[in-house]
Amino acid sequence: MNLNNLLEHYPPQTVQAGVRQLSYRSSGHTAGDHEGGKDATQTTTKAAYERTLVLLHGIGTDSASWVQQLEAFSPACRVVAWDAPGYGTSSPLAGNSPTAAHYAEALLALFDALHISKALLLGQSLGALMATAFAARHPERIETLVLTGPASGYGNATPVERAERLDKRVKQMNEQGPHGIAAARGASMLSEAASEDVRDFLGACQARLNPAGYIQAAHMLCGGVIAEDATRYRAPVLVLSGAGDKLTPEAGCRAVAQAFPCGFYRSLPGLGHGGYVENAALVNGILAAYLRLTLPQP
Repeated sequence: MNLNNLLEHYPPQTVQAGVRQLSYRSSGHTAGDHEGGKDATQTTTKAAYERTLVLLHGIGTDSASWVQQLEAFSPACRVVAWDAPGYGTSSPLAGNSPTAAHYAEALLALFDALHISKALLLGQSLGALMATAFAARHPERIETLVLTGPASGYGNATPVERAERLDKRVKQMNEQGPHGIAAARGASMLSEAASEDVRDFLGACQARLNPAGYIQAAHMLCGGVIAEDATRYRAPVLVLSGAGDKLTPEAGCRAVAQAFPCGFYRSLPGLGHGGYVENAALVNGILAAYLRLTLPQP
């Protein structure tokens, strides 16, 4: 399956969400689809949506990275993959140094704009910081929370270390641009066993990065502390991590799971940081079982 070809079936859409425009990709159906055949990807009316899976990407990707989940889960639920503020055609956040809470409030605006009363929320890497901030502040809007390859944030590091990490990312983006980011960091998201199609696909995602949005997100990463929000969310949380993840190694991901009052951890054998792209069949099967979603048999 060529992922770039598959992506053509899930074009980006935009919606006015509070004070900003947000872009997203979607699939699936509403409760009325079974009777009237209405296509939920073409409407944002106040339909009675069935269960909705909301997907939050990491710092180096965008909504397109979830194309295999948009495809796989569309028969079972509505699926919405957002472009975080500053990504895709989503308006950036105000200020130079937003926090995870600012992204969480933008996500709340998207929920309201798309009439999502409660969601199955999945955050990957930096998206896990956003998802956890949202869950801590709006638990009533969460049906189930899952994190994969969660970034812990560097807010508890020394000021010198935080500054060094931020300066490195900003300098790399300013000097090399999105294509340079893709060349320098793309391989680190995957295991050595990843296919060329997956490598090319993720590289294309990274090459689409908006420099200003990426730099805002880097500020959030360097100031964030996922554990602080994790302690406030008391419902069960599943944390996944690739056993070969070089960017958020398993030890840190286990610590994230332990920070939640009711966190559970599961390793993904052989996979890297982008395991949901690299081996979508495995990850989707785990998600379907945990979220109680029935997927068609291959």
